[in-house]
Amino acid sequence: MRTVLSLNPAWRFCREEAVDSGAMQDMFHMFDDDTKTGAAAGAASDGFYDGDWQLVDLPDDWCTRAEFVREGGGQGSKPRSGAWYRRCFFADPAWEGKRVFLRFDGVAIHSKIWLNGILLAESTSGYTPISEEITNLLRYGDGNVLSVHASNKVQEGWWYEGGGIYRDVWLTVTEDTRL
Repeated sequence: MRTVLSLNPAWRFCREEAVDSGAMQDMFHMFDDDTKTGAAAGAASDGFYDGDWQLVDLPDDWCTRAEFVREGGGQGSKPRSGAWYRRCFFADPAWEGKRVFLRFDGVAIHSKIWLNGILLAESTSGYTPISEEITNLLRYGDGNVLSVHASNKVQEGWWYEGGGIYRDVWLTVTEDTRL
């Protein structure tokens, strides 16, 4: 049996410029993303407070809400920047012994995704879906925090590309053995 759940509702959103990342910084970014211990800092951390962020549903292209800019380098005079998205979801204890997958159908353009403070995935293309098995990273019977940083600072094409999580996000639960 396969269960597919939408994770589109109730995300917290904030433009990058308004977030104090709190991450330890160094020239080579060696300590920004602690993938083994879940010790990510700032908005990537599962303990970060985002209660004052804007509430949005996905799909969301934050550029459509941004003011037009006069300086060059914009997308049809829209800004190029980064943004954060965060969402908490409950992992049903009935899912234990099953396999759980997370799928982002589109995040523009460069993205990093954390689950419970652990770096889960990175992508440098807004046109490639991102799928990861998260079975062993979930807190069953408890809240789980997804944190996504999406940046459109680097262009992938000459057309309007938008910014943010601009397509659906899915959680799929399957039996341990499946077709």
